[in-house]
Amino acid sequence: MSTNMDEEERQLQRLKAAVHHTVGRLCQSLGENHQMEFSRQVIAAISETTFRQCDVFAKDLEAFASMTSYKGRVKRLPAPTKSRKT
Repeated sequence: MSTNMDEEERQLQRLKAAVHHTVGRLCQSLGENHQMEFSRQVIAAISETTFRQCDVFAKDLEAFASMTSYKGRVKRLPAPTKSRKT
């Protein structure tokens, strides 16, 4: 079981490293376009915030998916009714 946890931890670290690398490249590109530099601390903060926000999005999506599906069927909302002005 610890091997599975170790693998999950390694995968998590690889994902964090990929986000950090991508953020660094984006900051470098933006910095070149706008003649400015981003410190390593700023890049790390943006990376961590991005990673955490993606985790929140993933959990929200999982919760939404579990709410809309029940026993393989998708719950459908009732069709809106047209109101007539009299």
